[in-house]
Amino acid sequence: MDTFESKPILPNQTDESAKERIILNVGGITYETYRATLTAYPDTRLGILFDEHNKGFNRPTNGNNEYFIDRDGHMFRYIMQFYRTGKVPVPEDAKGLIPISREDLNAELDYFMIPHQPPAPRPTPTAPSLTVRRKMIANDIDLFVNALKKIILEVAKQFQREFLLNPDFEMCVELMIRNDGKITDVGFSPHVTNIKAQIKSIIETQTVMGYVILDKFGEEIGRHLEGTIVGFSWFLEHKEDSGWWNFSGHNDNGVGSTASKYFHIKMKLKDNGFDHDDIVKNSCLALNAAE
Repeated sequence: MDTFESKPILPNQTDESAKERIILNVGGITYETYRATLTAYPDTRLGILFDEHNKGFNRPTNGNNEYFIDRDGHMFRYIMQFYRTGKVPVPEDAKGLIPISREDLNAELDYFMIPHQPPAPRPTPTAPSLTVRRKMIANDIDLFVNALKKIILEVAKQFQREFLLNPDFEMCVELMIRNDGKITDVGFSPHVTNIKAQIKSIIETQTVMGYVILDKFGEEIGRHLEGTIVGFSWFLEHKEDSGWWNFSGHNDNGVGSTASKYFHIKMKLKDNGFDHDDIVKNSCLALNAAE
């Protein structure tokens, strides 16, 4: 099965338009989807038809945003499969359903202007060569950031019920990484006690370089995490103290220890609301949700 690269929503589409539901009545069988699902492939018939610029030329058959298409409603299942997954359907995918031939499928693909084969992949830009030292630093950054992501995921798993039931739920993970590569403490909000050792084990292997990485690349790490994790917030503060204090308010090294430096990391995650339709669309439930 050939796969097309998913394309972003085009600039001429507003967020409101992208989330607009469309009902397609194909030969008497109805399918429901989002306008953005169709316009993600702007060179296909439905991508052109439902582009925001063409709204004035394409009117629904009734007041429920329903559009009639005089094609085989059973075959259209495979056309929608393409729009939702980017995969060009093949007859072998129809096992257990109404049998189709390659000729019938190609006729539908041609009508809806879906290429039978994916376009040639774009050449991957060649990254500039790095010195051994720079490669090692880049690799250390990747390992450190991946450890932070794993921590976020592991802590979020503890609050699956809260994220589901409370649309305003927010969790927070705090780390203190010292300039000697050690972790002073790990804190959670809401409080969790049974995973502190696990979280420490995830990050401890990376903290030898962690302080230096945060010192040189802390802002870039924050921008990366906030740009790749929905609802994520990054707070980084550099501190100097005469004693190592954990999140319980206890001095770990005793009174009179020499002043040392550390980074205080706060990572917050808030889901910003429970979207039932969006969850269905991105799960296995989407296969039959629009039929």
